[in-house]
Amino acid sequence: MSLYLPTELLDKIFSSIDGNDIKTLHSCILVNRVWCNTMIPYLWKSPFHLAIMHQTEKLVPAYFPFFSKEAKHILQLHIPSTSPIFDYPMFLRELDF
Repeated sequence: MSLYLPTELLDKIFSSIDGNDIKTLHSCILVNRVWCNTMIPYLWKSPFHLAIMHQTEKLVPAYFPFFSKEAKHILQLHIPSTSPIFDYPMFLRELDF
């Protein structure tokens, strides 16, 4: 017997959570790895909208590792070689900053 809910069921549950309820979204990613992997796309689909009252400038560096080498050179970015856990630009659906 599985101890985890199927990802499809978690998707159904998470889709009913208010997209502006950042506390609930954040709490869900802390439950376990399966919940985190399932919830991250919901949390990062409109990160600038969620962070309006918070500090949006802290979100921008999360996208730097995904810039091309040329863009990093032009912007003079010195980013550590560690790769992010998630592909954050893939989840982005709204860009309103």
